[in-house]
Amino acid sequence: MLGAGAGADGAARRARREDPSIFGYNLMNEPRSQNQLYLVRRQTTDGSRMYNISYNPGDDLQSWIEESAAFVKAIDPIHLLSTGAQPCPPILP
Repeated sequence: MLGAGAGADGAARRARREDPSIFGYNLMNEPRSQNQLYLVRRQTTDGSRMYNISYNPGDDLQSWIEESAAFVKAIDPIHLLSTGAQPCPPILP
C-alpha cells in the first residue's frame, strides 16, 4: 500500500502506514449483515398502528470485522481503524 509522497514532484513515495496525512481507515461504509436480518412487527403504545423494526444480531458481521481489523492492524498498527458503522438512534417507548 503506497501513497503519494510529500515532495512537490511526488517522486518520493512511502507506505501508507508511514503517511502522516492519513487519519485512519474505515473497514466498510455503514456495514450491515443481510445474512441475519430479521423483521419484527410492533404496535404503538396506544395500539393505533403497527410498524416494522429490523433487527440484526450481527454475529457474521462481527466475525468479519474482527478478522479484517486484525489484518489491517498487522499492516498498519499506527493509524486509527473504524468499522464505519453509523450510530443507531435510540428506541423510544
